[in-house]
Amino acid sequence: MEKNETQSVLRECFGTPAGQKALAVILVELDFFNTKKTTEAEMARSNFAARLLKILGVFRPGNEFNVVEGIMNMSFKGENE
Repeated sequence: MEKNETQSVLRECFGTPAGQKALAVILVELDFFNTKKTTEAEMARSNFAARLLKILGVFRPGNEFNVVEGIMNMSFKGENE
C-alpha cells in the first residue's frame, strides 16, 4: 500500500468516534502516554505509537502548532482535584 493510501485508510478508520476510542486504547497499550519508560520494550512500543501518529499525519513538519493547540484545548481531567 502506498503512503498516501495508507494514511487515507488509517484516517478513515480512526476518524470516527469509535475509531478514536480504538486509537486511544492502542496508544495506551503501546505505552505512548507512559512518562516513566524504563525498558527497551516500552521504548520500542512507544516509538511504534509515534510512528503510527506520523503515518496518520499528526507528527509532520509544520503541524507543531496544531498539535500544541489540540493539547491546550483539551479538558484536563483531575485538573481541579
